[in-house]
Amino acid sequence: MKRLLTLISVISACFLGIFLSFQFCEAETAFILNGYDTVYSVNACGDGKFYILSGSGNNFKVTSVDEYSNMHESVLDVETENTAYAYTNGKYWFFRNEYEQTEDDIIKSVSVAEYNCSEDRLSRKVINDAEAWINGTFAVDGSGRYYLKTDHSIEIYSENGKFLRSIGLDSRPCSFTASSDGSVIYCQTEGGLKIIRGDEVLSYNIFTDKIFDDGSGFFSTGDNVVYSFSGGGVTEIYRGFDRSQGNAVIGGCIFGVKSSSLTAIYNEKEIALNGVGGEVFLCAANDLCGCFMKNGSSLEVRFLRVGDVEAAAESEETEPGDSGEPASDVYLFNRNTKTITGIEPETTIAAMKRNIDSGGERLTFFDKNGNIKTSGAIGTGASILFGDDPENRFSLVIYGELSGEGNINTNDKKILADSLLGKQKLEGVYAMAGDVNGDSEVDLRDYVLLDRYLKVSIKSSRSDEFPFCRSKHIFFKITIV
Repeated sequence: MKRLLTLISVISACFLGIFLSFQFCEAETAFILNGYDTVYSVNACGDGKFYILSGSGNNFKVTSVDEYSNMHESVLDVETENTAYAYTNGKYWFFRNEYEQTEDDIIKSVSVAEYNCSEDRLSRKVINDAEAWINGTFAVDGSGRYYLKTDHSIEIYSENGKFLRSIGLDSRPCSFTASSDGSVIYCQTEGGLKIIRGDEVLSYNIFTDKIFDDGSGFFSTGDNVVYSFSGGGVTEIYRGFDRSQGNAVIGGCIFGVKSSSLTAIYNEKEIALNGVGGEVFLCAANDLCGCFMKNGSSLEVRFLRVGDVEAAAESEETEPGDSGEPASDVYLFNRNTKTITGIEPETTIAAMKRNIDSGGERLTFFDKNGNIKTSGAIGTGASILFGDDPENRFSLVIYGELSGEGNINTNDKKILADSLLGKQKLEGVYAMAGDVNGDSEVDLRDYVLLDRYLKVSIKSSRSDEFPFCRSKHIFFKITIV
C-alpha cells in the first residue's frame, strides 16, 4: 500500500513537472514579464516568498516569486501618483491624502489601502480628520498601527483609524522604515536616527537618507553600513559594501554588493559569489537570500541558500597556486567528503584539466567503474587522483546526473524515480547528485525540477536556468523582462 501511494505521488509529480515545463517553455511567458520600468521595493516574508512591488501603468503591481520559480502577479486598484507605500509582515499599505471641499470647510482625511500578500486580498479604510505628510513616507508596525509624520512629531493611529497618541520629536522626521516583523520602527530625523519600540523612543547619532531592513534585528543605512539592533542598543557590524537597495543578514552571514559582485561575509571571510549589475535589491526569507537586479525593464532574480555559502566558507578549500594542493576557480573541492562539485553536465576531461590547478601533481582520471579514462565527457562517480597518494583522490558530483554518463537525460530521471519508489537506493556521490535543488534531501521536488530541466533544455537550451548547472550549487536564476 505504501509503495502504491508513493507511485501515485511520483505520477502526480510527473504531471506537475509537465505542466510547469509547458509554462516555462511556451516562449518563456511564465517567467518573462513586461512593464518593469519602475520597481519600488522587494520584500520577503516568513512564507519563503519574495514580493516585488512595481508600477503597472498608473497602478501598483505585486509579483510573488519563490525559489522554485512559482510566480503570481496582482495588479492593484491603487493609484501610484501621490501615494506612499510601506511593507510589514506580508502586507503592503498604501496611504494617500484626501481633501473634500464643502461650503463651510475643507474635510481632510487619509485613505488607506491594505494588500494581504498571502491572501491576495485588497481592503480599504479611511482615517478621518487626519492630515500627514504622505508625500514622504510612513510606517506600519506588527500590530497594524500607522505611524504618520507631521512637522515635529509622529502621530500614531490604530488599525481602525483611531488616533492613539503623538510622539514629539526635537527635529523634523524625514523617513520611516519598519522592521520585517514590525517590532520596531526606524525613523530618520534631521537630528539623527530614532528607533521606536512600543512606547520607547531611542536616539542614535546616525545620519542617512534611507534605512533598509536587512532581516531580524539588523538594518543598514543608505551609505551601506550594516548595524545590529538588540536590547543592548545599536552596533555597527560591517561597512564596505557598494550602494544598493539594502543588504541581507541571515544568521551569521551578511550579503551585499561589493566591487560589482554579490558578496557574502561569513566568519570574517569575504566570499565573492557572482557579478551583478544595474539596480540591486537584496532581502532575506528564511534561509534564502534573494538578489534582484534591475536593468532597463528587466529584472533578473537569483537565490542563494545560506547553508551552501556557510559550507563553502567552512570547507577546506584552497586557492589556486598553493604548492602541492589542487584547487580551482571553477570547481569546489571538499576535503572532508573528498568530492568535487560545481561541474556542469557534458564537461570533458580536457575542460577539467584547463580549470584545475594541480599544484604540480600529475592528474589521473578514472570512470565510475575505476578504469583509467583519458578523454571524453566525465560524469558523477568518476574520480581524479592527484599524484600517487590515494588520499588525494576526489570523486566527481554533477547535480542531476545519476547515471555516470556525464550528460543529463531520461536515464537520470528514471534512476531518480526508481529511488523514490524504493526500487533502488542512491548512496554516496549519487545521493549528492540526486539532491537537484540543493535542499539536502532527495524527494519529489528534485524529480519535478529534473523533469522540467529536460524539457526546457531540449526545446530552448536554457540549461543555465537550473541550480545544478551552476558552480557551487547555490544559484537559481529567472529572467524577467
